[in-house]
Amino acid sequence: MLIKLTASFAVALAAVWTVLSPSSAPSLVSAPAPPSQEQLWPGSNAWASMVLDTLTLEEKIGQLFVSGAAATAEGLSSPEWEALLMRVEQGEVGGVVFSTGDAARQAEAIRTLQTRSPLPLLITQDMETGAGMRLTGATKFPPAMALGATRSTELAYLQGKAIAAEARAIGVHQSYAPVADVNVNPANPVINVRSFGATATTVGALTAAMVRGLQDGGVIATVKHFPGHGDTAADTHTQLATITADRQRLDAVELVPFRQAVQSGVMSVMTGHLAVPALDPGSQAPATLSPRIISGVLRDELGFNGLVVTDGLKMQAVRQAGSPSEIAIRALEAGSDQLLLSADEPGTAAAIAEAVRSGRLSERRIDASVMRILRAKAWVGLDDVVEEPPLIEDPVADAQLSTPEVRRATRAAHVAAPQPELLQRSEALGRHIARNAVTVLREDERLLPLVGPDAPRRVLTLILDDGLDPLTGQPLVEAIAAHTPEQGGTFSLRLSLGDPDAFYVSALERVREADVVVLASFRRARSGQGNVALPPRHLAFSQEVMAQRRPVMLALFGTPYVGQSLPGAAAFIAAYGDGPAEQEAVADALFGQIPLRGRLPVPIPGVGGTGEGLQLAQQAPRLGTTLDAGLRDDARQRVDAVMRQAVADRVFPGAAVAIGRAGVVTQLQGYGSLSYGGSAVTPDTPYDLASVTKVVGTTLAMMQLVEQNRVDLDAPVRTYVPSFRPLGGERITVRQLLSHTAGQRPWFPFYARGILDRQDVFRFIHSDTLRYRPGSRSVYSDFDMIVLGEVIEAVTGQTYERHVTESILEPLGLAATSPDLPDDLSSHAVGYPRWLP
Repeated sequence: MLIKLTASFAVALAAVWTVLSPSSAPSLVSAPAPPSQEQLWPGSNAWASMVLDTLTLEEKIGQLFVSGAAATAEGLSSPEWEALLMRVEQGEVGGVVFSTGDAARQAEAIRTLQTRSPLPLLITQDMETGAGMRLTGATKFPPAMALGATRSTELAYLQGKAIAAEARAIGVHQSYAPVADVNVNPANPVINVRSFGATATTVGALTAAMVRGLQDGGVIATVKHFPGHGDTAADTHTQLATITADRQRLDAVELVPFRQAVQSGVMSVMTGHLAVPALDPGSQAPATLSPRIISGVLRDELGFNGLVVTDGLKMQAVRQAGSPSEIAIRALEAGSDQLLLSADEPGTAAAIAEAVRSGRLSERRIDASVMRILRAKAWVGLDDVVEEPPLIEDPVADAQLSTPEVRRATRAAHVAAPQPELLQRSEALGRHIARNAVTVLREDERLLPLVGPDAPRRVLTLILDDGLDPLTGQPLVEAIAAHTPEQGGTFSLRLSLGDPDAFYVSALERVREADVVVLASFRRARSGQGNVALPPRHLAFSQEVMAQRRPVMLALFGTPYVGQSLPGAAAFIAAYGDGPAEQEAVADALFGQIPLRGRLPVPIPGVGGTGEGLQLAQQAPRLGTTLDAGLRDDARQRVDAVMRQAVADRVFPGAAVAIGRAGVVTQLQGYGSLSYGGSAVTPDTPYDLASVTKVVGTTLAMMQLVEQNRVDLDAPVRTYVPSFRPLGGERITVRQLLSHTAGQRPWFPFYARGILDRQDVFRFIHSDTLRYRPGSRSVYSDFDMIVLGEVIEAVTGQTYERHVTESILEPLGLAATSPDLPDDLSSHAVGYPRWLP
């Protein structure tokens, strides 16, 4: 099918929209006009007009309805499913919104629907965090607030495009995302982490970027919940919410992301069931039913020419406005195009037809909405056009290929569950976003990272679960266990709200035995929940944990706002989401295996302000995939083939190989054996680094001392090591040792001459004769490095081994690297110089 994308963003913004308050100075440059319908859906008018002319009034009204379905085994065998199929076959449905289910099952259901519908159906779904938000067998990305913590429009665009790829594979054309609400109310029980943040400009930029990603991927984006659901403590699933802000504040905050989305070419806007008196004076009607808000502000002031879709018309916030048919008619009067999940759709359709016949609604008004719907269908490739006509000259065969049945089958012939390669790319992107979003605040006791010889060895992980899933927090527990030493006594407990008191008492006893506690809160914003505060039982327990005088690291999975109720934590770690990617990212952050880049996208009272967050470099490499590292998988396969062939050809008996990039190790593997016929090489086999230590240890340690002004590069070596007096080398400087221009001999076979004592080696070097005039040439020399080691010991008062360990190896997290291999390992090391004393 044809998907018309090439001109869809011909009028995209070149500059950010500026919102003018009444007191602002007028802009010298006027904003570009919002996209017209032709600019939103180029080339779609002819087909849409042709189809519209063939429809009866009842068929036109049918196009307005978006009916619900569930891609579960029960949902697709229910009476509701059979009733939907009948209405689809009769042309009474224009679109279908799927809720939960399985990706493969939903794809099959969509193929069935499309082949039975006289007109193509616009398939929609709420994919705020991807297809995996609703479906198994698809990717669930971190929530919008995680993207807000990254401040990256590039990542927002990439996530939108990745979501679109999976959506189109499954057969979905329209996503009810992204959320353009500015979450300025910390008590918001329903938006919360679904928002990009609390700053209008940031939310606007990320919203526009995700819109572009979705629509570049061929999916209609839907920004919601117009005119803004961020400043409310009410859940519109259960009650009407009222936005009390005045018009000036609405222009400066709530409307900013919607303006920017409209200017960026968003094709669909979802209305909120919100009373906004500043936009509709004297009315308490929800925006969905307000002509002043939908037709006046959205259409006329913002210039939006795309689809307007209602939020669910079965929600309590709008149901109080009247019967299902009255609600739907008022929504159309207000300016809506798509009626989402209306109750009693057949009865409501009949009532709308009667409203047209009585003159309450005009057929012209219905036609305007149907045209927008049809143009949107044409844009996503549902205009029943075959991309390339068949190369058949037989007119009978041509006629058979163009029958309605063939065209219907063609609409969804490609629909299937996402391929593994697509899922792998999406999952890698999700992990990348999660790692960049992790936000760390306070960290009073300098606990991070939990690595090194002085790191806490007994780590207790407490999972506070507000649900009933016994696997909540399991990825976090497993990741922490993988990072900690086996002998450390690391353990974990999950505490649900229904556990007996004795379980909580036992958990406190474990707290007293721990060196550090990771207190992981899994508090999610759920529809109908009422609030997002930490449940009283978990709050009381957490306060008791804080009182045990153990360092507590509060890890917030889900809403970060619960941190304000626990100000005594040694560190606050916000992940924003609760999926495996977010949990593994927090574990990586605890152990220094990712850089800390996230910054709070919202203020958390008593914890931190917007934009705050520790910025720390990665301390140690982590294991990951080639996608994580940005490497081609075939490169790893080529390395593997080379190593196996080299061992087979006896180029060397064995080797250990590590492949990685950008702090990510993608492969650790041993090949062959320590010696021909000896023990097998493993990734843990110790290797002697030999002269590499001169760069890793000696040179780095010396330059650190220079930076600290403890060593002068141009001072004579005798300043630090008075016994260094080689013949002709009284004025040799530290710089000459470092640059191998000191004139000393390259090496000497001490072991062959029986010189094995450390002090005897030093005496030999100190009284040796130079081989050339210092500074006249550069000749690599072991003697230069040995003398530099003496300088380090003289300046620091430590042995060379101890100083290099403390100043270089431990800060870098090189726990398995040592200047001097222990006796219990030296016999198993490859290339270890056993002749040394």
